[in-house]
Amino acid sequence: MKSNISFVRQSWAVSIMLVLLFAGLISLSLPAAAAAESADDLARSANKMIRNAERNMHNRKLDQAVTLLEEARATLDTLKAADPSHRQLKSLENKYGRIKKQVDKKVGGAKAKASSSSASTAVTKSEKSTGDKLPGGVSKRIRDINREMDQVKRYLAKGTESSAKQAQYILGEVQNLFNDIDKKYGDQFDTSHPDYAEAKERFDRFRGDTDAALAAVEKSNANAEADEAAKKKQSAEWIPKFQAYLSYPGNDGHDPNLLVYVPGTSEPEKFADAQERYEAFKAFYESYQAAEFPHGKTWKLETLAEKEGPQRMADFQKQFADRVITVAGEAEKQISGARAYLGKNNGWKDDSSVKPPLVDKNRMESIDNLVKKVNAALGSGSPEAAKINRSYAALTAQDKEYRLIRADRTFLSPDIYSGGDKKDLLKKARAIITDEKPGSEVLRVTIYKDGWEEKTVEGWRDTSRTQWEKKTFREINANAGVRGGGRVYLYTIYLAQDKTSTGWSNLYGHIMYSDPMAEENVEK
Repeated sequence: MKSNISFVRQSWAVSIMLVLLFAGLISLSLPAAAAAESADDLARSANKMIRNAERNMHNRKLDQAVTLLEEARATLDTLKAADPSHRQLKSLENKYGRIKKQVDKKVGGAKAKASSSSASTAVTKSEKSTGDKLPGGVSKRIRDINREMDQVKRYLAKGTESSAKQAQYILGEVQNLFNDIDKKYGDQFDTSHPDYAEAKERFDRFRGDTDAALAAVEKSNANAEADEAAKKKQSAEWIPKFQAYLSYPGNDGHDPNLLVYVPGTSEPEKFADAQERYEAFKAFYESYQAAEFPHGKTWKLETLAEKEGPQRMADFQKQFADRVITVAGEAEKQISGARAYLGKNNGWKDDSSVKPPLVDKNRMESIDNLVKKVNAALGSGSPEAAKINRSYAALTAQDKEYRLIRADRTFLSPDIYSGGDKKDLLKKARAIITDEKPGSEVLRVTIYKDGWEEKTVEGWRDTSRTQWEKKTFREINANAGVRGGGRVYLYTIYLAQDKTSTGWSNLYGHIMYSDPMAEENVEK
């Protein structure tokens, strides 16, 4: 009876294998387009296989159930690779797991029963070598091995270091399964059996692939380390160069001779140097852009070169232009104002006794300084500076012309004072000029007021504000024609005396202001 059952089982297994072989040959003969299944087709096929496996399990056709489940597993893996988010995948996986667990349990029970019934019968070497079917424990482990190696295949396909190490770990588990087969079933089957041999060959192939992947990872890591070292080395060569142009005082790499910055409007003499620094940095930056960095750049270099450098150049262009506009604009404004003032007609053109307008000396000096700032900032050859210089030249020419006209129309005021102290006043006026203008020659002095003007004032005596005083004094003015420095001037002199308890103090005074005059006008 047992032999008949064994024969039936063997015949059934052979039939299944022939059917599968025939199906495989047919599938190979189909065109590639026909062999390709859609995700929905794969889901339907897997579901059908799982249902058939469940039906065979209930009919105690465990070998067929196991085969169908293996096919279902492969189909599910294909579906997962084709469409990981397929709507039926999760439910099919759960259903497969449930049926697989039941089948494995029943297969294990059948093996235990078969083992106990044949415990008294020794398996001979000849029987092992001629048997077509593997022991159930071996088949079970080979299925486990193939399932594990399917995972190895997926991990190797990812091509990462972690996936290669995971594949290596799984292969270690697979090796343990092979060791378990050898230990428990080594004398019960022929290792040339196709299922075992194919699994072993696949294991050896994946182990070689894994070793190669890990070696490639190790080589890649070594290359990465070399690349990192080269990146740091090349970046370190450029960083100090950028710092020399960009680092302000107190920061690493600061170079006061190369720092790119915009001077304030109060120091236009530094504008030209600042422009040269900017142009030097711009040329340096172009050389940086032309350089190749095959190993990449460090974060520090990228910050300096890709962020701070372009920002500094943009800021310089804007701020420098603003400074130039400020300096040039102020000069233009002052020159235009002075020329407009000189352009006023106060009647001097029609009346020779009226003097033309005059730009104050201090104002002219201020304008002259502004023009010098423009030339220092822009360079006298720049279009903007050239325009301002032309306007300033026109102003100074007009001012010079008017001063000559004023000199021709400048005379000493009439000498009308006749007081008894006139001699003292004339003497004091000459002394003041000699003291304040050493080397000058006094040509003539007049007292052009007919009498003293007395005044009384109150206030603090000095800046210490410690003593309040009331002061009475008298004052009078004089004119003097004076030759000095190759020209003749009309000086207006202030003379005064303080009132005391005994009368009036000694004379004191100073030069109030001066005007150029023609020498021939001194005696007129």
